[in-house]
Amino acid sequence: MLACPGLPPAAALEALGCFELRTGAACAQLIDSVRGCAQWGATLEQILPNGTRACHAFGLDDKADMEDFVMAYDSNMKPIVGQQVTLSASSGAPASARLQLLLAQAGLGNCDLVAHARDHGFAYLSGEFVRDDGVHFSLASLEQRVIAGGPVTFTAVPPGEGVRSGIDRDEDGRLDAFDDPGRSAASTVAR
Repeated sequence: MLACPGLPPAAALEALGCFELRTGAACAQLIDSVRGCAQWGATLEQILPNGTRACHAFGLDDKADMEDFVMAYDSNMKPIVGQQVTLSASSGAPASARLQLLLAQAGLGNCDLVAHARDHGFAYLSGEFVRDDGVHFSLASLEQRVIAGGPVTFTAVPPGEGVRSGIDRDEDGRLDAFDDPGRSAASTVAR
């Protein structure tokens, strides 16, 4: 519903083609700039003074304003954070190129890189991948795992979150593979 202050009488609004308008503070400029309007359900059609028609779903402008407001605050995250790529036996050159981008950005410190396969998580630390049981893998050996054991998804996470996201989710210093109390071995990760 539109909320318009200082509306003309209902008969004048009906003559303009405006329906179901209520008084308020939100659209005085709309009434000044719109020669005629009609509301059908949740859609408002505006005929602007230059004769063009502008159709907006109700609340669309408010949504855009809210997005602009939220995006005005810098999160200090680089654009790479949150990007993913899944390598599988059928992945092609675009997936490999995306992985190289993720690795390069991790190398620059713009993100941490983690990987997840069907049964294990990995964190990219000091140029190699460390699995959640402490075993170290080169990129080439992890790519061989894709061929032999199924897809691996790589994700760029915020800097400092790689160990937690990849191999020690509860941050207790014990790698995820050893968090099962039934296992006798224990492994810790340096922070």
